[in-house]
Amino acid sequence: MQDKHVPVIDLHYWLVFAAATLFGSGAGDLISERLALWHFHVFHLPLLAVVLIAILVAETADTSPTRAWYWLAITVIPMASNDLAASSAVYFGVSRLWVFGGIAVLLVVAYLMVRSDAMHLVAMSLMERPQPAVPLTDACYWLAMVLASTLGTVAADFCMFSLGLGPGRTSVILTPLLLTMYFLSGRRETNRVLAYWLMVVVLNSATTATGRFLARDPSLGLDLPMSVVLTGAVLAVLLLLRPRRPSAPRTR
Repeated sequence: MQDKHVPVIDLHYWLVFAAATLFGSGAGDLISERLALWHFHVFHLPLLAVVLIAILVAETADTSPTRAWYWLAITVIPMASNDLAASSAVYFGVSRLWVFGGIAVLLVVAYLMVRSDAMHLVAMSLMERPQPAVPLTDACYWLAMVLASTLGTVAADFCMFSLGLGPGRTSVILTPLLLTMYFLSGRRETNRVLAYWLMVVVLNSATTATGRFLARDPSLGLDLPMSVVLTGAVLAVLLLLRPRRPSAPRTR
């Protein structure tokens, strides 16, 4: 992605990221349910892959300074990660613990391989550079984002279903962990690149659990379509409230 299309990493970034993944997770479930009614659910993942590729290709031709392309991609990824997590654990009968371990290994290997090359998984040497910084959103970055999102979804599913905690208790457990990760990511002595990806994983776990809680808990009086509308409205408000500031230079 072009530098001018990528937001800086600050508190507003993480708030929009959380709203986008929350909305995307719920919207993905809603689309999947509708496709299942028409017996087209097998096309859900390929369709989302095409949409994500189309977003990344279309972005290259846009000369405006909009961040919409980045947030569109971030919104689509959790739609796919829900299916990727469920496909292994439910359809293929693989234990969620093994799925979690396998995806974690893939993410770590990708991180180490790319860090040893001229390219960087996230081109922001945050240990050496001051805030704000922006990610280098190349192909490696988006691959890692899909892996991290799926890893977070599997972790949430493991807590909710395998451990029997349910969406509500899982959200309560993950929220302090998410706040801790955010605090650590801003400290100079922290490996901020590693903290960034851990934050993405934990945030996806928390939003997956929160989204299920909003859509399924009868005490709230919401159903899946209503929760999608609600989270979509929150996302829209956060995007409209984007702080005006100059874009940060890409760091290497």
